[in-house]
Amino acid sequence: MPVEYDEELVRELRRVFAGLENPVQLKYFVDPESECMYCDDIEQILEIIVRASDGKVKVLSFKSGDREAVKYEVDMYPALL
Repeated sequence: MPVEYDEELVRELRRVFAGLENPVQLKYFVDPESECMYCDDIEQILEIIVRASDGKVKVLSFKSGDREAVKYEVDMYPALL
């Protein structure tokens, strides 16, 4: 089911992201072997954030067992850093 949001939220996100001085990377971790009831919603929200940021926010996706997951000791999925 699509995440519901309105244009006011998008305008507010754009206003906040316009104040960022440096780019931001969000690290998103999933376990493809497990059922994830919230992953679709999380991915939709991340997409909204990326679009509203005009390139200032980037999402990097990783799977369980990836080097980044081990580096950050991610042991519960989904996870967002």
